[in-house]
Amino acid sequence: MYQDSAQINQQGHDILNTVIAHERNNSNTISKRSTYILCTVSTIFLAISFVCIFYFRKKHLQHKAEKKEWEETLQAEIAKANLRRKQELAEKERENATLQEKVSQLVVKKPTHRQEEYKTSALYIKVSRITKDLQKVETKENLNEEEWSQFTALTNAGWYGIITYLDERYNLSAEEIRICCLYLAQVPVIHMGHFLHIQSRSTIQARTKNILLKMGAPQGLSLKNVLFSLAEQLKSSN
Repeated sequence: MYQDSAQINQQGHDILNTVIAHERNNSNTISKRSTYILCTVSTIFLAISFVCIFYFRKKHLQHKAEKKEWEETLQAEIAKANLRRKQELAEKERENATLQEKVSQLVVKKPTHRQEEYKTSALYIKVSRITKDLQKVETKENLNEEEWSQFTALTNAGWYGIITYLDERYNLSAEEIRICCLYLAQVPVIHMGHFLHIQSRSTIQARTKNILLKMGAPQGLSLKNVLFSLAEQLKSSN
């Protein structure tokens, strides 16, 4: 009986040792799996992070290169257009000597005078006043067709022939020309619809995108910045 009891106790110890060994093996297996999963997730996360960083850096450099290429192309186009104008001007001067003095006066005229005349003109003041009124209350005051023609001509003269350049180079519609005039007059997009008799702001934004597409401007540039950049280049070329 004593031997049987000892044997039973020994069997209990063996079973307990087996269970403990099994649990240790399971614990080691789970620990190894957890470590493997953690390493795998970390590796995947790092790989995705590197890919994202590389992608966005590449897009940034591509956008920067496209913008630089577009500006260089624009500068070259302006130089060609100016060369053509000079050749036409020289031909006209040879044909009619009396035009030489008038043309010289226009060339000698300082760009600052053009800007002053533009910003002190009655129509520019009217557009600015209407814009300020729209920030407070609704108003029916607007430009009529004759005033639009005069304001377009004033904008062209005040911004170094930019309207003529846009019309000749990109064949913009009358409405698109007016949108450019409003941008140069620094009228907010939210109030442009009033001047153009367009109710939806999204329509103005769609027209703006279409103008940028015609000009071949890189994505991410606003029409306002493109127009002011073009005006500066026209000013330098003049």
